Amino acid sequence: MTSTIRHKDAGLINSLREGSAYAFECIFKRYYAQLYVHAKQYVDEESARNTVQDIMMWVWENRASLPEDLDLHNYLYRSVRNKCLTWLNHLSIRQRVHTVMERILSASPQNYEMNYSEELQAGIESALQKLPPTYRQAVVMNRIEGKTFNEIASELNVSVKTVEYRMKNGIQRLRVLLKEFL
Repeated sequence: MTSTIRHKDAGLINSLREGSAYAFECIFKRYYAQLYVHAKQYVDEESARNTVQDIMMWVWENRASLPEDLDLHNYLYRSVRNKCLTWLNHLSIRQRVHTVMERILSASPQNYEMNYSEELQAGIESALQKLPPTYRQAVVMNRIEGKTFNEIASELNVSVKTVEYRMKNGIQRLRVLLKEFL
């Protein structure tokens, strides 16, 4: 990477830290396609797209705390790689748990299903309480009340993208909290 691009990135970071949506748009346009290709080296297309969008959302939401001397190029590439590797690790764990669960269920499915269902319900209620309020609110409104993202965004006076972000992160956290049931 040339020093000219790094200089432009430094200017964009400073503008972004001040809340410039235009600076974010420039960063997004400059890096999205490259990061997507990078992520596809690790995960499937949908996961690559989600990973890059998550990283970009994180950059926007944490813009005020970005260091002035941040090497944006390296930071974004490292973040995408690490998020992809974490996702692959979780996928591997989920597959192993699923295999064990299938083995257990095949032994005595009826008794296990009743106990499992009660435990799962209690686990879900407990996990929901552990979510940050904004994530919990979005998950409950969508999954329990059956509201669309547009309805939630309108009711909460936030953007649909914010609802999507809260839902995605809320569901991800629920998966971690409920990993014993997956």
